[in-house]
Amino acid sequence: MNIFHGRTITLVVAIATLASNILSSVLFHQLPDDPYHLASNFGWYLHFANVLSVFGFIGAVRVSQVPIANTPLYQQVRGM
Repeated sequence: MNIFHGRTITLVVAIATLASNILSSVLFHQLPDDPYHLASNFGWYLHFANVLSVFGFIGAVRVSQVPIANTPLYQQVRGM
């Protein structure tokens, strides 16, 4: 059984986002210092985006994903 069946687009998006965030983070650290520290502040944002991208990639690779429709809170809200 192929564990990646049906998740190809999710994996492609997760890998593309992670690669884009890592590349942007490296490039922003190459910029010179500016008086408003915009590059530094945006670099911190990119570090946070990298962490979220890693979690997104892990979620895309996981085999046993729980659909939201099976959670007890969702069933309670929907009156199931």
